[in-house]
Parts: sequence; structure tokens; C-alpha cells
Amino acid sequence: MVQEAQIDARLEDLVESDHQALQSHQSGKRKIADPQFREFMGFIMQDMSGRFTRGDFQQFFRNTFFISVFGFAALATFFFGGRSLGVSDWLLYPLVFIGGIRLAAYSVAFVHARVHDPNTTGWKWLDQFIDLISVTVSGWSAELFKRSHLFAHYAEIGILSKAFRNDHIDFKDVPLVFFAKPWRLLTIYLDKEFCDRERINRSIILKQTLVFYVYLALVVFEMLNGTYFLLVSHLLATTALTAAIVLSGAAVHSSYDSENTFQSNGYLYGKDTKGLYKIAVTVQNWLTFDFLQIHGIHHAYPQAPGRIIRKEIGYWRNYLLEHYPNMRYCEVMTHSIHRRTINKLPKPNVFDWIIQGFVSFGCWAFCTLIASGYAPEMAYPVLEHLLVDYRLVVRALRRDPEMIENGVRYLEERGVPQAFEAAADPSPQLRNINKLYHLLKAQLAKSATA
Repeated sequence: MVQEAQIDARLEDLVESDHQALQSHQSGKRKIADPQFREFMGFIMQDMSGRFTRGDFQQFFRNTFFISVFGFAALATFFFGGRSLGVSDWLLYPLVFIGGIRLAAYSVAFVHARVHDPNTTGWKWLDQFIDLISVTVSGWSAELFKRSHLFAHYAEIGILSKAFRNDHIDFKDVPLVFFAKPWRLLTIYLDKEFCDRERINRSIILKQTLVFYVYLALVVFEMLNGTYFLLVSHLLATTALTAAIVLSGAAVHSSYDSENTFQSNGYLYGKDTKGLYKIAVTVQNWLTFDFLQIHGIHHAYPQAPGRIIRKEIGYWRNYLLEHYPNMRYCEVMTHSIHRRTINKLPKPNVFDWIIQGFVSFGCWAFCTLIASGYAPEMAYPVLEHLLVDYRLVVRALRRDPEMIENGVRYLEERGVPQAFEAAADPSPQLRNINKLYHLLKAQLAKSATA
């Protein structure tokens, strides 16, 4: 096993490219991970460094870029070729939408990689080109995404930990995907104070905006001419994939830990997931190329390509289960909060599985609003309850005393009331959670006297 001093040195090298973005917030400089997760970080870096060079990583990302380019060209050929042969649009559009979701995973992958390594592909011109077209090809701005994503890696990993910080940037302010709020990119560029404070390169934002608006003009032009290929196969497909990533990311980080731990970085595998939650886990892993399995491991070595981790996912799953049995496996925060209630639910019947399938699809659709900045990120806990088992929400709507008690106890154990009282300027998220706590406590007192 790698010695502690070696781990420290490797971790410093790992986050070297991230320091500039974090320097604008001193609170961002904090402990990266707990001892167990640091140990795993040291192991995976040593293991992969012995088998792959940085040049191998760069080659993977170059390949990812070219797969995206040629794959989209093939998809366009399939669509317009099919149309010329008289194939029905009712068949073509669903097929190119599904194909577009799969291809979007590649474009999102190389844009995401730009956050962790300034020399992602090894070709300077290609890295700069990816930065320029990042919003156009993925809906994500590599420059804006970097700030929030680095905090999600080093300062606010668990979804509940965001409520305890005042410097969290919500998707409402900076959307993850800009397709549904194209004007927001321009307003961010015009907000010099915000860009200076967050160390955002306004020159890059302006160039991204201009290229993005040209793309949107092409989408509108194509629609006016009676076809919707770009809209369906790219804009809508990429937004749908981003929604699945948001939903999956929240599940992986369904915890209150602010640092990297095996609770804040969970592992979800469809075959081992119990109950109705199996539907959401299985579908999300398929949509996102096993994001629910890869993402926690990615936090241990952010510069490693996800495609490499995915190829060895069976090895890493077995290694984690053997060496870290306390890892959060195939569960989310809702399981911890309502374990007593979940264990009492009857075995789901065929109608429950059908209803859960529709509910899971609805949650995925709703996440397009979160990713686009039209719904708050803190809506996720409600979605999580629905995804785990829709019957939990049915019981909650009936004000089930046990569920209310579960919620009160969990929030008290996490110190929410004390944190709110101690905060000089509580974040909006903490204010809302504190209101929820007092509402639940009042309902619990009312049910006790009924």
C-alpha cells in the first residue's frame, strides 16, 4: 500500500490544475478525503500509473472526441438517408433520439475532462477547440462548470453538505445545461463582478456564447425548413442525458459528508439493488454508461478516463466490496432515513413495478428542469423518495407518523437545528431544511396528541 507521504504528494499533483479555481474561496481548501478514501485514492493512482501513462489518458480523450464527431456524422447519414428512402419520421426520430443520448455521453465526457486537466488531449489546439465548442456540443460550459464541479469534488461532496455553505452556486444561477436558457450565458458574461469573483475567463465565455448562438440559429433554420434532426438527436438528447447525469450524481453523493468518503461516494449496481429502486438504478446506469458505478471511483482519481474505469468495473466493484465493506452500496440517503418504514412495505406486485417505471421516468424528466435552472437542486430529496419506492411518498402524503419521526430524527442527528442557529447568514438551502425540520416536528407533536 502507498505510504501516507506518497499519497499526500500524489494528491497534491492530482489537484494541481484545480488550485487556481479554488483559491477564490479559502473555504474550498479543506481536507480532501477521510483516511479510508485517501487510502483508496493512493491505491487506484498507483495501480493505474503502473499500467497507463498520461499519454494513454490523452489518447483516450482524443479517441472520445473523434468517436463523438464521427458518430454524429453517422447518425446524420442514417437519418437523412432513411428519409430519402421513405422511412417514416415516426420511426426515425425515436431512433436518432436514443442514438443521440448515447453519443452525448462522449461529448459530455471530453468536456468534463477539461475541468480536471488543462492538457486533456495532449494537443493544445484541440483542447482550446473543445473549450470553444463545449456549450454547443454538450450544453455545458467547460469554463463555468469548472468552478462548481471542483467544489463538488473537494468541498461539498454530499448533496446535503451544500446546505451548510454560502458559496454554493445553484443551477438556478448557473445552469448545467444552457439549451433551455441560452440568454443566461450572455448575462453571465455581462456580469463582470461575478466573473471576477469566481475567476471566470470572460473572453472564453464570450467566444462560447457566439458559437452557441450560431448553433441555435442553425437549429431554428432547420426547423423552419421542416426537419428536426438537430433538435431531436442533439439538443433534446443531450438535455435528457444531462438530466440522467444529475439524477445519477445526486444518488452517488446522497450523503451529508462534505469530504470524500465511502458514504458521500456511493456505489449503485442494478443487479444487487433491492426493491423498486432497481428500476431507477438499472435504467440510469444504461443511459449514462454505468455512471452510478463509475462516478464514486472517479472521485478517487478524477484525471483517469471514465472509459478505462468502466472497462474494469467488475474488478473495482469486487475490490471495493472486499476492502471497504462499510461502503454505501446500492443504497441512498432515503434508505438510511426510512429503513424501518421500507422494511415494512409489502413485496411489490406487478402493478407496483409498472407504476414505479412511470414514476422513475417522470423523475428523469423533472431533472431536465433542475439541470436547466428552472427547478431548485434541493428538490432532489423528494425525487429520491419517489425513485426508491413511490409508496413512501404515498405514505408521506398521508402524514405517516413513523416517516415524520424518521425525518425529524435524521435532521437532528445531522445537526441541522444547531447549524441554523449558529450560522450568521444561513444559506437559502439551510433555511428551507430548517423550516422543513420545524414543520415535521410540529406534525409529530400533533400526531402524538391525536
